[in-house]
Amino acid sequence: MKYFTIAVFAIHTLFEIAFGLNAFISGASSSQTAAEIANQSAQITIATRFLGSALTAIGVGGLLIIIFAGVQSYTAKLAAIGFAVFHTMGAAGILLTSMSHDDALARTVTQGALTVHALLALGFIVIALRLPHSLKA
Repeated sequence: MKYFTIAVFAIHTLFEIAFGLNAFISGASSSQTAAEIANQSAQITIATRFLGSALTAIGVGGLLIIIFAGVQSYTAKLAAIGFAVFHTMGAAGILLTSMSHDDALARTVTQGALTVHALLALGFIVIALRLPHSLKA
């Protein structure tokens, strides 16, 4: 279980920091084309940079758990619950959006995002269910 937990937290941390910094620095999503980026409004750029800062913070939080609290700690369990909710909602959001956009699920980037969110959600659900239920455990 320890290696599985390390793998899930490490992969999560790397993805969140990489995608977060990319969104913050560029002001655009990694799934956008150059034409879409050139035509987006300032409000979308601001919102994307805000999202990037949030994703980076989530990644840094995961890194702090790996380094300081430990991936088998009660802190890791609580974070895993939050990350499971976050990624389940991410996967649900992709599916919800795809319901009103016929071609969305046909795009490789959408399939990739759905796969990553769903796998991370499942990984964190397993972690949350398997780690100790209290500090006394």
